[in-house]
Amino acid sequence: MNNSPANRFVIKGTHIVPRTYVTSRDPLVAADIQRREERCRRAGGIGTAVVLIQCGGVSQVMPVEVDPPSKISWDERNDWADVLAHFIDSGRSDFKPISTTARG
Repeated sequence: MNNSPANRFVIKGTHIVPRTYVTSRDPLVAADIQRREERCRRAGGIGTAVVLIQCGGVSQVMPVEVDPPSKISWDERNDWADVLAHFIDSGRSDFKPISTTARG
């Protein structure tokens, strides 16, 4: 794990926005998200989550295909943003959803 300050990020905030916020701005990104959504559903998945990361004036869109429900150990955490921010702020790269850890 590289804890160099030059390689660390700090989360300043999290927001949930409609998917159209991303897809209405770039037709190529919208087409890629749609392609991934269809592929995921054909494989039995529940769809594609879209993560938008902003760093200064640069944005990166990351479509994430979500596994079929039978492969997901469901849990609910209302403090997910704080937990993720803690891992990012401390430079840890081993963040996993709670259901995939020994305590999950």
